[in-house]
Amino acid sequence: MKIRKMTAKDIPAVIKIESESYENAISESELFSEIRNKSNGTESPILAPIVTCDDLGDVVGYAMFDRADEAKSVLTLLVISTAKSNRREGVASGMVGYIKKKMKTLKCESITARVHQDRIPAQNFLAKSGFDCSGIDVTEVNEKECEIYNFNYSVPMDDLSARHIAKIAKQCREARAAKEE
Repeated sequence: MKIRKMTAKDIPAVIKIESESYENAISESELFSEIRNKSNGTESPILAPIVTCDDLGDVVGYAMFDRADEAKSVLTLLVISTAKSNRREGVASGMVGYIKKKMKTLKCESITARVHQDRIPAQNFLAKSGFDCSGIDVTEVNEKECEIYNFNYSVPMDDLSARHIAKIAKQCREARAAKEE
């Protein structure tokens, strides 16, 4: 399996996977629009829509993630999906591993994901991938109240750079000093 950036020629395969995975699948034009809108600054840019290809070069999974916070320290996993015929083969796990490595390269502190209450396999997958459920939001979807589960993966402490730890220590000292004034 090989993970690489998504290209325009991958879109039909991604749409097929999307339609296998979601009841309200995104259309080809919506996907192009979503990537284009996020890339031209109207929203936070998608860093790199990625695909996983099998040994024949066929797309068997895809994921999209971006930096959602102002400090650019958090990656948000927007979507991750695997072709029905390739589930339970490590495709999604490989993409999460890729995103975790990207997180370290970009010096991000965590990855977040939001999962609908009915997507129990996705919730279980994230939990098995080292994500913790950090909260539940109640929201309205299609005029029906539902729960959205918030998942978070943080960089293990031994992976944080000494510079980052020093920065946090300095912020703590400054906060203590401000409190004492």
